[in-house]
Amino acid sequence: MGTALPDEVWQKIQTDPKVSLLAVEVSQNLFQKTDGSFQDGRVTRFHLSVRERLQDKIRYSLRLSTTPTTSDWLILPLAEFPAFIYYLLRPIRLVREQVLKKINQNF
Repeated sequence: MGTALPDEVWQKIQTDPKVSLLAVEVSQNLFQKTDGSFQDGRVTRFHLSVRERLQDKIRYSLRLSTTPTTSDWLILPLAEFPAFIYYLLRPIRLVREQVLKKINQNF
């Protein structure tokens, strides 16, 4: 892209094998059309792999598993109830989806 990296940064990139693996994955998927779904887990696995510290991976996983999405809102419209219920509903829905997915794979 015409931007020169400082030598120190370039050396770190060359010595870290994870950087080259991530670069290949990004270049392969950069312009692919996706449906934005997390169903197959590829996006989530990628997001976890780019986080270096265990603390960051745990924080990402907790946020992903507890932050409500439109799927959660559509399952149970709670116009008259407090919105915090969605934060309780999301982990239950995710576990349910994974269990059903495993059951369907076995049959």
